[in-house]
Amino acid sequence: MDGVTWTTAMSQDGSPKLFAGNVDPHTPVTSYVTPNITALHVRINPQSWYLHIFVRFDVGGCQIRKLNDKQSRFARKSVKLNEEMINSNVVMPAKIMTSMKDCSMACRHHKSCMAFTYQATDGIQWCTGYNAWNVVPAKISIQEAVFVSQEILDAYGYKEEQGMTMSYNVLEVRATRADATATCAAQGTRLIMVDTTSKLTRLQNYIDGKRVLKNNYGMFVSGNYNSGIWLYDSEGTEIDSALWSPANPDPSQGHCVMLTLTGLASVDCGQKQLAICGY
Repeated sequence: MDGVTWTTAMSQDGSPKLFAGNVDPHTPVTSYVTPNITALHVRINPQSWYLHIFVRFDVGGCQIRKLNDKQSRFARKSVKLNEEMINSNVVMPAKIMTSMKDCSMACRHHKSCMAFTYQATDGIQWCTGYNAWNVVPAKISIQEAVFVSQEILDAYGYKEEQGMTMSYNVLEVRATRADATATCAAQGTRLIMVDTTSKLTRLQNYIDGKRVLKNNYGMFVSGNYNSGIWLYDSEGTEIDSALWSPANPDPSQGHCVMLTLTGLASVDCGQKQLAICGY
């Protein structure tokens, strides 16, 4: 933690972990640290090489931020609640509260509350808390304010695009579609719904600027093949044909959807790859 005293990453059998490197200058190699570690600094200690020693590396994982128990940090978002969140994710039933601050503190002190709404109905202010932030983009409403815990977004490393109602996090561990969906749910959200060309382009540009992600292109996003139609998860709306990459969709390749360099594409749901959570 101090950059001076180092702890060796260990294998599951208790011996020092030896990571395999690349065998040529161009092919990236991904290695996993199991069990996971928490660190501020990472040091590479090369053990062998051919002719010349050279290394270039990146580290993927989750950011951990210390939370401040003395104050509440919720950020108002340009979103509205979807039916899934309203029907399945209420942990603080609607109650009357005289101030937005009281509502935010009530959500913060509830162990599973990640987001809340503060809504005016017939002059009465209602506070409702949720254990997820499954939301959809929308203009900020005067009647209803939707707030999401900024601490949770920061802790998981979510990125927010300025000028766009989009927040996302790339899961940098290969997993099946089912496991990736479960990880998104544990973060209070779901696989991101790529439903506009602008969202598609922004995600592609972000990934294109990250070498490790670019070399692992093909990431699970919302979508599945259902009764002959390609639909977004939970929404029941059909995926726009303009978002598909050439020669896609193709059910013979799989019944799930992934983001690629050229657009959306069909993929086997059991294949292990990266994924993107968010809205």
